Amino acid sequence: YISVEEYKRPKFEVTFKPITETYKINDSITVKGSAIAFAGSTISNAKIKYRVHRKIQFPRWFYWYQPNSKVLERQEIIHGEAFTDAQGNFNIIFRAIPDKSANALDLPIFTYEISAAVTDINGETRSTKTDVKVGYHSLTTQLIIEDKIDKNNKGNSISIESRNLNNEFVTAKGI
Repeated sequence: YISVEEYKRPKFEVTFKPITETYKINDSITVKGSAIAFAGSTISNAKIKYRVHRKIQFPRWFYWYQPNSKVLERQEIIHGEAFTDAQGNFNIIFRAIPDKSANALDLPIFTYEISAAVTDINGETRSTKTDVKVGYHSLTTQLIIEDKIDKNNKGNSISIESRNLNNEFVTAKGI
């Protein structure tokens, strides 16, 4: 028995803009997206159904320090409906509510997973997802150093790279 179904080529795509801002706990977060037809035109007045879920991620050392800690389930923060504007753009706004059961001293990172399903006037639906990471700390640093350092070489270099929790470069000044 063979089942053959009709293939329907998608007519548009839905994308979220990259998260370049640094957010803190309880900030109001605006995630921007757009719906653009592959032909180049915008998808205006399309219905959007969205959901925001929160997951918790702890640093690696946490699991060594607290090996029997419970795994916290993802939790829905908000859901709703919206419409695209005349240029096919839309915004999803939510508050970065922390999980009070996670101790701030453990440096948890709250990952807010935003999913959006856009339905155009023809009934075609396209979906996309993005993540926004927020924590009690706002940036991470990484020491960049060569594998082997020759103490006789004066040209050795060590650099420090700072990024926000969404892995975007952030300028930082040290003392």
